Amino acid sequence: YACHGTVGHGEPYGPKLAPHALPWEAFAHQVRHPRSSMPRYVPQFLNDQDLADIYAYVASIPEGPKASQIDLLR
Repeated sequence: YACHGTVGHGEPYGPKLAPHALPWEAFAHQVRHPRSSMPRYVPQFLNDQDLADIYAYVASIPEGPKASQIDLLR
């Protein structure tokens, strides 16, 4: 959450992950063999099932409403 936000919306240290998550293969590869300054999460510290659970959560995050659908913004 510190890098990508609690709902994957992105933060100064991590890009937006949701909605529209990366395909599983790209997501898993980025976690195991990251580019840039993201720390590497090896199976010893983040097992494959936990990684799959994190991906399922990120992939399940729905798209929010459009600004035109939010009463306070009209």
